[in-house]
Amino acid sequence: MANRFKGVTAYLQAPAEGLWLQGAESTRDDIIIFEVMAEELELADWHDRRAELERRFRQDEVMIRYMPIGLV
Repeated sequence: MANRFKGVTAYLQAPAEGLWLQGAESTRDDIIIFEVMAEELELADWHDRRAELERRFRQDEVMIRYMPIGLV
């Protein structure tokens, strides 16, 4: 990702803990957050990237979110 987006930030502390609710049951999980900034959003590219990350890291689901930001 660093090559594609000219940088990446990884939040690796502890790692963070996630709690996921599925019906009446909850599951605890360790999570790591990566952040990239891009000038343009290519949803199809991110869809493919998500599938590759799930395979590579053997994850049931990799969550990718996006939001517009403004730099000062």
